[in-house]
Amino acid sequence: MSIRGYVNSSIERGKWIIENPGLSTIILLEFIPKRLRQKALVKKITKAIKYENKIVRINKIRFVLVDRESFDIVSPKFEKEIQGYVRARQGQIAVDIGAHIGKYSFSLSREVGKEGLVISSEPDTKNYLSLIRGIRLNKFNNVIPIDKAFWSENTELNFYKGDSGGHGSLKADFGLGKTKVEAIKLDSLVSEMKLRRVDLIKIDAEGSEYEILEGSKETLLKFKPRIICEIGYENYEKTMKFLKDLSYKINIILEDGKSYYIHAT
Repeated sequence: MSIRGYVNSSIERGKWIIENPGLSTIILLEFIPKRLRQKALVKKITKAIKYENKIVRINKIRFVLVDRESFDIVSPKFEKEIQGYVRARQGQIAVDIGAHIGKYSFSLSREVGKEGLVISSEPDTKNYLSLIRGIRLNKFNNVIPIDKAFWSENTELNFYKGDSGGHGSLKADFGLGKTKVEAIKLDSLVSEMKLRRVDLIKIDAEGSEYEILEGSKETLLKFKPRIICEIGYENYEKTMKFLKDLSYKINIILEDGKSYYIHAT
């Protein structure tokens, strides 16, 4: 969806606010006719726009952007088919693996309420810092941010930088640099925190979903949480078998040409 379409629909509902005036330049540029956007001045302005650290408020939730893509991700239209499944009830405990800047963690925080908890995992440093800022801005006291990756064992791994904040990976090296991150099993975290329940696990981990689920086996067997997960084609068969062996029923929500999005219960 274009920014123009997003802004028009959102303004009608009164749910979209730019808290940093500098971001309004992005909106204005969208209204420039396409034939004029090729002009040198417009290109120069577009290139100069800085998304990082800009704050937007959507449905009364503040998000701290990290790049152009993050602006799209927090849109209510992004992953619209998925959003209805990433829901929780009062008092529940949800785990958001690959939380980015908090799109799902923050909405879940509202839903689980004071008696519930959201564990929000994001190993990318820039995303993690924006996630923390968002938690503070929104005064979410029931969101626990974790700057670790989840994996099939407790270890240290390379985290490969992607071409945007949403594309960093533990498995795909894009040649853009890497950092060392601590990786843990979800089972280890659940045990360490002495969690009494786990009701929902959302996984968007750029190809690491199978290893994450392997490291969550005890949690899945004990609590049988609902799972919403993006599964790359390369991991599809073994991931489906793993979940079916644990007696999960699987519904494919969406296929986008490179991944399946599934809901397992």
